[in-house]
Amino acid sequence: ETYVKAMERNHLESEFLQGVICVHKSEFKNAQAHIDRARELLDAELTALVGESYSRAYRIIVQAQQLAELEEVIMYKQSESPVERAHIRKMWNQRLQGCQRNVDVWQQVLEVRSLVVSPEEDIPTWLSFSSLCRKSGRLALSLDILHNLMGQDVDVYVSRYEAKAGSAPAINLAALTVIRYPEVNYALLKHMWAVGY
Repeated sequence: ETYVKAMERNHLESEFLQGVICVHKSEFKNAQAHIDRARELLDAELTALVGESYSRAYRIIVQAQQLAELEEVIMYKQSESPVERAHIRKMWNQRLQGCQRNVDVWQQVLEVRSLVVSPEEDIPTWLSFSSLCRKSGRLALSLDILHNLMGQDVDVYVSRYEAKAGSAPAINLAALTVIRYPEVNYALLKHMWAVGY
């Protein structure tokens, strides 16, 4: 909040972040006002970029999606109906499948959703994101996601042996069985394979 206050006023990013802060504080009316202002700023930028190139305009389209989903986060927080919440989550998952398979795009979209749905509550989506990160060479981010899903440090699962130069670390399979979700185990093993363990 301190950093956002120091940002330039009437700027798309500062309006968006102020909206996020208001959502955190459950000040939904103020959040909506910031979202509306951000949307006005976005409209001017989008109009200018649409004629130039698809790739430059796509970044703005993702920001428009973030604003729409921030509004849906408000709806999610205000709703007490499990059916309505499930509908919103299903819509988010379908929408994400239509996004470019780009780490930065997925990260922007998932950050907004994480305001109300933790990674542990949406494991398949976050495992897909981890896989996308791994395949894109963003191994540190992939490992961070797996770390969050496991709820503990990945080093618990990997023992590093330095007896001989070039020897591979051993996987502590006993520790892997402790993880609650087998699909996370599998994703961790794929990650370890990708980095040469």
